[in-house]
Amino acid sequence: MGFVIGVAHVNHKLRATSDEEETYLRNYCQEHNLPFYSTWWENPPKNGVEEKARIFRYHFFKETMVSQHYQVLATAHHRDDQIETMIMKMIREGNLFSAKGIVASQSFGATGELVRPLLQITKEEILDYSKKKALFILKIRQMPY
Repeated sequence: MGFVIGVAHVNHKLRATSDEEETYLRNYCQEHNLPFYSTWWENPPKNGVEEKARIFRYHFFKETMVSQHYQVLATAHHRDDQIETMIMKMIREGNLFSAKGIVASQSFGATGELVRPLLQITKEEILDYSKKKALFILKIRQMPY
């Protein structure tokens, strides 16, 4: 039983290199015959950027999944993201025990599923594996949100 992989990308327009990265990813997908779906913020907000970016991004992912008939959204969140999320929640909520991390799998949209298969792997491990296997690596940058 086969499956189709597509790449959904949101250009938040928050960094000088955002357009360059989108172009690079679009070209990579074209060269490898991968469907590529993208969108961007016309006017990024000045405050509350992290939450608004997440809402914008996941709304686009849901729309793309429905219109293109995808059933699963896989993100590249890794262990370092998990730790960062928990620390941010602890600071925000002021309660060491209430901070929950990123879940590995959950319902998404009306009929979809959101999976994060890399949550147990560090960013360093991902990069090391990619180097050893000579896999494609798009320079990973920290997002400002």
